[in-house]
Amino acid sequence: MKKIFLFMAATAALCLSAAETLNVPIMWQNRNPKGKVQALGVLIQKDRYVFALQMPELKGYDGKTTKGLGIYSDIDNNKNTGRYPGASGWDFQMNIRLHQNKLITMKWNTGESNPVTIPLYSDDYLLELKDDVLYVILRREPLGDLKLGETFSYRTPDVNVYLTPAKIKATKFFPPVFFTNYGNISKIQNFTRDAIQLKRKDNLLVWNNFGERYMDTEKAPAKMDKCAAFDISGAKGESEALHLTVTTDKKLKSLVLSPAPLRSKSGKVIPASALKITYPGFVTTLREESFNDILYPQFKPHNSANNFIQVQVNIPRDAAAGIYEAQLPLTIDGKKIAPIPVKLQVYNFAMPERPFFKTAYCLKHAYTKAHFGTKIPAKEHSKEYQAMQRISEEYRLSPRLLSARGPVLKWDGKNLKIDWKKFDAACEKYFNEKKFTA
Repeated sequence: MKKIFLFMAATAALCLSAAETLNVPIMWQNRNPKGKVQALGVLIQKDRYVFALQMPELKGYDGKTTKGLGIYSDIDNNKNTGRYPGASGWDFQMNIRLHQNKLITMKWNTGESNPVTIPLYSDDYLLELKDDVLYVILRREPLGDLKLGETFSYRTPDVNVYLTPAKIKATKFFPPVFFTNYGNISKIQNFTRDAIQLKRKDNLLVWNNFGERYMDTEKAPAKMDKCAAFDISGAKGESEALHLTVTTDKKLKSLVLSPAPLRSKSGKVIPASALKITYPGFVTTLREESFNDILYPQFKPHNSANNFIQVQVNIPRDAAAGIYEAQLPLTIDGKKIAPIPVKLQVYNFAMPERPFFKTAYCLKHAYTKAHFGTKIPAKEHSKEYQAMQRISEEYRLSPRLLSARGPVLKWDGKNLKIDWKKFDAACEKYFNEKKFTA
């Protein structure tokens, strides 16, 4: 996270399909040739902002020396908002740490002593250093409602200027920057494998994606270590998952991975019923991007070269500690091929039946009915509600409402009778049977 404070706006994660040459107009030049910053510019586009600043000290930067830069900005043309209301109006801040190839963006709210960090992924921005010019290419989408005003300010170590892009007719431009996609690679990433590939004699590419989200157009990672079996570990009573990918050069019609018993060398067995296998499928976002972001009980054909499988292992509470192994049968397009070996380590302790944490989300039948409305028959509303309850129980998330009303009140003209039977039964099921905590 490099120490630059620039105003940034991020353009939602959309990787460009074609390379571009970006020409950033020079909107301000320093008349003092000895100044730290010699020129500033901003290119405002629909999905991104491109900032450029020229600093003589950046020329020949070795990438190792600690170097940070901070930029503040008033972007809403109101000095009564942001940091130091009434004085500066700085609403937006960017921190750049060149030695780490990192960028942090922050928003200042009126009257607050500390800024609110705006989370950025490494593929939300790009830092490019060309000679003595630093380019910051930032997606606008992650910034939410933050956007550059008609007039906005640049505040750097020795510069404080206001720029009005719409009124400035640029005649000079920074050297063009060739842009292919977002994403900064840190030094540690260069030594970190992206996935683990299974060694196979049939050369089928099977790898563990660790639950990362992938676009339908992405290729398999280039940096992968090899393994003889996929490892997974957990405590007794815990649920853990393997996130597998089968990459092929043609569209698959069917893909089936079947559960199998896990066996230890001492003869202990975890039954195949402890394995739950689902298939992450693709969904399209509002930006018309497709990601593997939904689970299906059966594989659904798609156009991506990557085909995803999730293997969830629900480790029994009475399982003996040790190493268990299994060969999971694999069938592709109706043809059985070499299975996928899995190795499970069960730790010698059990997770508590009742989670330590408490949640406060609301699971309510009326909400389900209101959401689906007439899209599905009324009798299906209950099924949806019950399915959400099962998911809550499986993942140990406690809904904050009992699925029962209060006690039944009856008045016979003289006496009030209170019947707690149904309420007590609901409490018994909620707290003792399902071990919910809210």
